[in-house]
Amino acid sequence: MADAPGASLDPDILDVLRTQVLGGALVVEERRLSGGFSSDNVLLRTDRGTSFVLRRYPRRNTCAVEAALMRLVADRVPVPEVVYADDGGDLLGEPFILTRFASGVPLTSVFAGAADEDGPQLAEAVAEVLVAIHSVRFGRPGFFSDGALRPDATPPEHHDDLVAFVEATVARGNVAAVLSEAEQRALVELGVRCAPLVAETVDADQLVHSDFNPDIHMTPAEGMQAHLDLQGGTPSGVMLPIHWGTFNLAPHPWAEPGEWTKDAAEEADQAAALPRPGEPFEPAVKLPEEPWWRAVSHQIAYPWRLPRPTEVGAEPRSDDLDLAGER
Repeated sequence: MADAPGASLDPDILDVLRTQVLGGALVVEERRLSGGFSSDNVLLRTDRGTSFVLRRYPRRNTCAVEAALMRLVADRVPVPEVVYADDGGDLLGEPFILTRFASGVPLTSVFAGAADEDGPQLAEAVAEVLVAIHSVRFGRPGFFSDGALRPDATPPEHHDDLVAFVEATVARGNVAAVLSEAEQRALVELGVRCAPLVAETVDADQLVHSDFNPDIHMTPAEGMQAHLDLQGGTPSGVMLPIHWGTFNLAPHPWAEPGEWTKDAAEEADQAAALPRPGEPFEPAVKLPEEPWWRAVSHQIAYPWRLPRPTEVGAEPRSDDLDLAGER
């Protein structure tokens, strides 16, 4: 295990886990795991040959919901076994879930190394899991706010009328600062065309997966790499990040995309434009490169500057551990 900032847990945390969660088992190895858009995940190996994952929530507390969902669907889909959950942060000072470590291979890696004839079988396996998730119903649509898993009784405004939602958003937002009148009309017309599709889902009460999906989203570092790939591998032109810095709706800090993009640009020696929302500029004249967001943003943690995660292999499960969560 690398001895680097952010790689080791505080000794007090390890002592609490040993005495109050792990039944006296001593953690002998820790490794930071990749993944976890709004959480931090660390693999823990004990002196009894068992492995667990400590999932902490320093940014957004979805601990109770995630623990309850894992327990709910455990008999339908492959999910890690929840050993202990503390959504109030009473033990460690912040919410956390401890699960047994479940080894596996990312689906993207499986498909990349699979033969063409295996594709249909793999797709069928994925579909079976999605269908199993979708088979869980709750009586009404909505989002979960706690471990009771009761969908919100009050739906968002205009949740059942896409056209009304778009029109209200255009009317009360700052859309006029970035879209022309013709573009605003086109946005409303798009809502009209898509409304029938949205209407079909209004009363849906099935469980659906909703989370950061790395197959359709890029981190700033991945966006920078994509730009370099398009330039033939050599820094060239101007990299312009999009879809950032306007609304504070994501689980990550609002300033993170700008800071991470700036770091990635400096590391790659690549010119990047970081304009304020709606700010015009000419790439051939002067690029907006100043970190303007720092004047209005809270201090952030820079999690991408932590050591890169280490891949870990499968480990046999041992059932001889007396766990607090099982008593």
